[in-house]
Amino acid sequence: MKTNQTLCCRLCAAFVGATALLWTACEREVDFTGLLPDAVIVINGFAEAGQPVAVRVTRSWNLAEEAGDYTLRDAAVSLYINGALRPPMRFDADARPPQYTSESVARAGDRVRIVVRKDGYPEAAAETVVPAAAAPILSVDTVRFVNRNSTESMRFLIRIRDLAAGQEDYCRLIVERLPVGNGDARQSEYVAFDYDQDAALNESFRSSSGELLTDDPANTYGIFTDGLFDGGEYTLNIHFPLLLPDPVEPGQPRELPDAGAGQSAHGAVRQVRYIFKLATLSPSAYLYLKSRTLYDNYGEDGYLFTEPAAIYTNVEGGLGILGAFGTDTAGVDIPLRENENFEY
Repeated sequence: MKTNQTLCCRLCAAFVGATALLWTACEREVDFTGLLPDAVIVINGFAEAGQPVAVRVTRSWNLAEEAGDYTLRDAAVSLYINGALRPPMRFDADARPPQYTSESVARAGDRVRIVVRKDGYPEAAAETVVPAAAAPILSVDTVRFVNRNSTESMRFLIRIRDLAAGQEDYCRLIVERLPVGNGDARQSEYVAFDYDQDAALNESFRSSSGELLTDDPANTYGIFTDGLFDGGEYTLNIHFPLLLPDPVEPGQPRELPDAGAGQSAHGAVRQVRYIFKLATLSPSAYLYLKSRTLYDNYGEDGYLFTEPAAIYTNVEGGLGILGAFGTDTAGVDIPLRENENFEY
C-alpha cells in the first residue's frame, strides 16, 4: 500500500512537471518589418425611428500612431433613404462627439444608406433598415427590498409583448434615473442593473465562450431576443440599489447637490423617476453590441480558454457600424421616504 502511494505521488509530480512546461514561455523584442495597413474610413451611427439621421465619420489608425482625434471633417457624406438621395449631410463641429447631421428623419421601415467619399481613402458605405418598436412596454411593477448586503434596493418587473410573431426580434433594455424636485432640471443618468433572475437577459450570452472553463460574459448593454416569448408576453426581471446612503433628520429638506461654484442650490428632491427604454434593434445593431460585449469581457486576444473577440462591422470598404432602432418608453416615479436622501 505504501509502495502504491509512493508511485502515485511520483506520477502526480511528473504530471505537474510536464504541465508546467506547457505554461512556460519566452519573450523577446523583434523589429516589425511588415507593411502597415492603409487607413480606411470608419462610419459609426445608429438611426433612431422618428429622429434625424446622424453619423460620426473618422479614419482608422494603426499601432504605430498615437491615439488621437481622427475625425474626417471635410468628407462628402451622402444619405439615401429608400433609394432616394437626400440633401448632403453637414458636419457639426459643436456636437459631442463631432458628427455629420441631416434634416431628414428616419421612419420605421425605412432603408437608410450612408456613402462616404474622401480623397486618399476608398469609398465606404453602410446600410440598415429602421425597425419599428416590436415589443411595447405594457406595465412596470415595483418591489422594494433590502438585499443580502443590507442595501435598499428596488426590483422592477417590466411586462412586454412581442408584436411580431414568427420572426426573431432583437431588443435592448436601457434604464435611466432622474431626481425630481422643485429646482432646476437635471440630466438623467444611466443605471446599471442586475438581471440574475431574468431568463431572456441571461440567455443572450449563455455559453458564448464555447468553453466549460470560462464564465459567461456580463450582458453589459442589456440585449436579448424574443426567442423565449415569440408572439407572446414576457416579464423582464431586474433590480439595483436605490443609492440612498445618506439619511437625513425627519423634517429636514432633501437638497440636490450644488451644480457648481456660483450657482444656486437646487430644490428639495421629492421623488426619483426611473425611465425604461425598450429598443427594438436592427440585426446589425444587435450583432455589434453583442460583439462589443464579448470584446469588453475577453479582449482582442481572448482568455486562455476563449477565442479572440472581433468587433462586428457592416461597413463596405471601411470599418464601423450603421445600426438602427425604434424605442418604446415608460416611466415610474418612486417617492422618497421621510429620512431618505438621494445621492446624485
